[in-house]
Amino acid sequence: MLGVVSVASNFFNDSAARVQLLEEKVEQLGEEQKKKRLKALCRTRWVEQHESLLTFEQLLVPIVAALEHVEREGSSDAAQKASGHLAAITRFDFLICLEMAVLLFGITLGLSICLQNPQQSLSDAMQKINEVQQAVQDAREEFPAVMKKAAALADKLDIPVIAPRGSSRQVHRPNSSVSSDPETNYRINVFNPFIDQMIKELKERFPEDHPGLQLEGVLPARIGTADLSAVVECAEAYHKDLPSPVNLRSELVLWRAMVASATNRPQTVGDAFRMAGSLPNVKTLLQILMTLPVTSCSAERSFSTLKRVETEQRTTMGESRLESLILMSAHGVASLNPSMVADRFMKTRPRRSV
Repeated sequence: MLGVVSVASNFFNDSAARVQLLEEKVEQLGEEQKKKRLKALCRTRWVEQHESLLTFEQLLVPIVAALEHVEREGSSDAAQKASGHLAAITRFDFLICLEMAVLLFGITLGLSICLQNPQQSLSDAMQKINEVQQAVQDAREEFPAVMKKAAALADKLDIPVIAPRGSSRQVHRPNSSVSSDPETNYRINVFNPFIDQMIKELKERFPEDHPGLQLEGVLPARIGTADLSAVVECAEAYHKDLPSPVNLRSELVLWRAMVASATNRPQTVGDAFRMAGSLPNVKTLLQILMTLPVTSCSAERSFSTLKRVETEQRTTMGESRLESLILMSAHGVASLNPSMVADRFMKTRPRRSV
């Protein structure tokens, strides 16, 4: 289904004439939509993926009308492609899968946005992930609403609501081939397996036994009630990084007392890191927490910045210049004093007089 949406979206976006045609069909059909253009579907960015699916679902009727127009009056190559896209999206099994994806990806949309926050802690992220898993599990009861939306969309496009073709013998999973009811058929054969697979992949991607969860017991907000034995056991994974692992438990006891007696308790990991200056092991654990990412979003941001900075015209620049430009691009809101930059440049690059 995602492949069909992606190819159909690219078919329109690759031609300015087809983009204009789709906009005209949206206006002609009286579709009150703020969006009149399709977005390319990105498989690696869930936020954009949900927006692409939602836009495609909202504009499906104008999309079909535009494809029919291209099939009748377009060039032979474009007409052939439009005919193939029409055959793929004017099927009820496509409509039901599209509505399922809009529902379930809508549940994970908030999680996707949350995980992109650079300040997101691991424990808070795991709590939100568990909430999403439970919401996906509870979504099994929403299938009648999904079926109703798909049937309403099929009615607009004159697509018959029929059960998919069944197999007399199936060895990989049970099906409902004995039932001719479309709702029962799609619920057992498509919707429930979709949810099961989604929950399975969430659990595999975000395991609950992540070593960093217990390590957060060293944070000021949790050290008062944390199980020190669990923190010490978790710190074994970073044994080689600790200055003196033997003294870790003693430092944790002292760290708990320091936090309890502090007038202004540290609110961030950075504040706690500065406060724990006399406790080398605790300071190292806090440093690990500051550099332990919840997801790969931070790394992907640096990759995107590198692509913007290192263009074909700049591929021969030195590493020092490249790093400086990347920092300026990533921290664009930081204000720079041109006079200070010029003074520093003159000090590091003294002018030679002949």
